[in-house]
Amino acid sequence: MFKILKYFLLALPALLGALILTLAKTMPFMAENVFAASFFPVVSGALTWFSGLFPFSLTEFGLYALVLILLGDIFRLIVLKLRPFRFLRRVLFVCSVAFLLYVIMHGVNFYRPTVQEFMKLDDPSDSVEELYNACGEEAKAASALRATLSEDENGRFKLSNGVSETLKDIGSAYKNETMKSLTFLKKGASKAKGVLISPLWSYTGITGMYFPMLGEANVNTNVSQSDLPFTAAHELAHTKGIAREDECNFIAYLACISSDNAEYRYSGHLSAYTYLANALYARSPELFAKAAQNISPAVERDLAEQREYSAKYTSGKTAQVSDKINDSFIKSQGVASGTASYSEVTKLILAYKESQK
Repeated sequence: MFKILKYFLLALPALLGALILTLAKTMPFMAENVFAASFFPVVSGALTWFSGLFPFSLTEFGLYALVLILLGDIFRLIVLKLRPFRFLRRVLFVCSVAFLLYVIMHGVNFYRPTVQEFMKLDDPSDSVEELYNACGEEAKAASALRATLSEDENGRFKLSNGVSETLKDIGSAYKNETMKSLTFLKKGASKAKGVLISPLWSYTGITGMYFPMLGEANVNTNVSQSDLPFTAAHELAHTKGIAREDECNFIAYLACISSDNAEYRYSGHLSAYTYLANALYARSPELFAKAAQNISPAVERDLAEQREYSAKYTSGKTAQVSDKINDSFIKSQGVASGTASYSEVTKLILAYKESQK
């Protein structure tokens, strides 16, 4: 009886997490007014403060440490022939606590009202002409900005302050009046962190990752520099209480294009153009070709670099398996479109543009 009680107590955090998720699903007002408004800011504030004390990714080094601990425990179990119950209890407790933190720091946020509801945006029209106009606007904005920015010896965009400083500063994109007016955003992290094994990480097709257990925004620094500010802003959006991927893309877009930093604005407009152009091409290759004429040669070089990155790293089996895992995870959170939800940012961009007219 005592052993059963002991295992129950070890599993108690996970059971509490499951209860919170059930309440959030069945009573949506609790997701926003109780958990997102109360628990998330407190726990998030503590975790992001702690992880922010370290200049490197705690997520990455924590993973290395976890692997070493597991290997050590397995070694002791096999060589020293220890009883496995202590090891199992430790694993159970760590997983139990990790699940509870995931629920509070991320899982519940899937059941908050949508960004479209928060911002009172009407559904965009389904007009291909509106899509074409928006695509052209982003192409022109990106091209105009690109003419003022630095580039490397190959004529491709280069961050003037480098990757590390950009990741430290990206939080400034959320400090302008436009972003301050979005009161549904929580405080979150003020910087993103690069991952040392980014070149290897690239083969998974993942460009960034929010780790809820530490409130930490991690970025693959191997991506094209024209894409990096937008990617980092996307991961910061997760730390501010936004869970859905299309909404993080949209918040990152707003943060970048409203920033005082021209490089961030460029990355935001370029990313929006890419999403809109893909949607436009699917509906009208002719209008896509016409909109693409607004892209300058310099911007085309940056887009070519992004395509080269994608061709090199995201076409292998590792990326395919990673995508299936990510797709299954997103769908398990109630987002039926899975990884395709990233591209659904086009609807939010169009709705926002229509609201500004």
